[in-house]
Amino acid sequence: AIRDRGSTIVSFGLIALPEFAVGVLLFYLLVVRWRWLPSRYESGSMLAELRSLLAPALALALPLAAVYQRLLHTELAVTLRSEFITFARAKGNTSRRVLWVHALRPSSFGLVTAFGMNTGALIGGTLVVEQIFSVPGAGSAIVTAIDRLNSLLYFTNAVNSYIAAAAANDFILREGDNNAVYNGMNAWI
Repeated sequence: AIRDRGSTIVSFGLIALPEFAVGVLLFYLLVVRWRWLPSRYESGSMLAELRSLLAPALALALPLAAVYQRLLHTELAVTLRSEFITFARAKGNTSRRVLWVHALRPSSFGLVTAFGMNTGALIGGTLVVEQIFSVPGAGSAIVTAIDRLNSLLYFTNAVNSYIAAAAANDFILREGDNNAVYNGMNAWI
């Protein structure tokens, strides 16, 4: 109960902060105050590039991870009260097996849909976070295209982002749905 309340407080705090605020906070803590990470993107070795990308990746991932954690928590709470979960427990499955094998997959469809819907917000956050950390990437390319009034480059990046997000979301939903149907049928046999 204490871990659940603690994770709820932390996740709601992260949900309330936009990516750029998390980025500025991480930049201050990890770059300025503690000097753990470089202030600009460093190329050369793979380790230097990974160190340069750690803070921007965290700035983009933490707010969305909090959203996904809350969504999955809610969906799991509903799924764990279902009849097929009671049946799985009655068959003698451990709590861990019930959670990971029987409850997680049907609870993850809303998560996958939210992932697809949040892709636009992720791209928008990338625009700002890449500017904060001076990282060259898709966000910087879009900002450059807007700055130079290059509508072809801007629309190409926007369409590519949309196609990638839609294709990934469609694939995951189709594959997850097929597996859930087949495994659901096999679970009752």
